[in-house]
Amino acid sequence: MPIQCEHSIVIERPVETVYTFVSDVSNAPRWMPWADETSVISGSGPSSVAEGQRRRIKQTDFGVQSETIIEAIEVEPGRHYTFESVEGPGTFRGTYRFEPTRNGTRLTRSYRVVLPGFARIMEPIMARRMKRRWRTDLKRIKETLENDTE
Repeated sequence: MPIQCEHSIVIERPVETVYTFVSDVSNAPRWMPWADETSVISGSGPSSVAEGQRRRIKQTDFGVQSETIIEAIEVEPGRHYTFESVEGPGTFRGTYRFEPTRNGTRLTRSYRVVLPGFARIMEPIMARRMKRRWRTDLKRIKETLENDTE
């Protein structure tokens, strides 16, 4: 059974600011500390996301290192972008949506993950861990952007 979740948070910054920050892979360590390494491996540079861009994410979970290559499959700058896994354990699809609000931006992050066969026995534990991690990521983005004085 796939692990699916969606979390939203309102950030008191304009859509353009939030989109630019989140879509720039070089900012990922500031809000995704669980990722050991993130980088663009093909397509546009790190400061923007474009259809066809591929990114590498290396992480360690439960002492096991893994690497996933994701590709941007749908991008509407300033509004949303979607990635799918093309290599790595399991299958993954994630979308970031950016919507203007009265006081800033509603950032919504949704994911669907199917773990590989051997990992499915840990699915309930992994689902709780992933959902908590992704909710915390949004809080870090909010704190980072709202506390940024530049």
